[in-house]
Amino acid sequence: PRVMPTDASRSPYARDRQGARAGFASRVAGSVLDLLFIIALTFLGSVVVGFLGFLFTADAFALPKPSWSASVSLTGLLTFVYYTACWTTTGRTFGEAMMGRRVGTATGQRVRLGRATLRALMVMAFGAPLLLWCIVSKKNNAVYDIVLRTGVFYDWPIP
Repeated sequence: PRVMPTDASRSPYARDRQGARAGFASRVAGSVLDLLFIIALTFLGSVVVGFLGFLFTADAFALPKPSWSASVSLTGLLTFVYYTACWTTTGRTFGEAMMGRRVGTATGQRVRLGRATLRALMVMAFGAPLLLWCIVSKKNNAVYDIVLRTGVFYDWPIP
């Protein structure tokens, strides 16, 4: 079933797509944008830490050089918090907003914290392989959408 759009769209094609489930290509494009956004946030965090070190020590400005395991752990934590917070508040990450999409329950409602947490863990652990299922799914569902009864819908507000 289609969900109700949040805003009427000006384009007839866009109006017809409002509330429809997003396909594989737009989901991958949004995920790439999210990846770039998370990389930018991670770099910005490094700059802030380096600047604070510069302010409060006698050392010259330098970006921190954490171990590989610390980098992976911090980036994973940032990604987890980012996905969970975005999906429970607006239903949109940066990439989803840029692609005109929203994550919701199978009926189009906002995803609550527990489901968003599980979805974030599944996407981070098995994202790409489980997303491939939406190529053959009649509802464009990834495996985690089926398991958690979620979906990704076209939903763009047009001013």
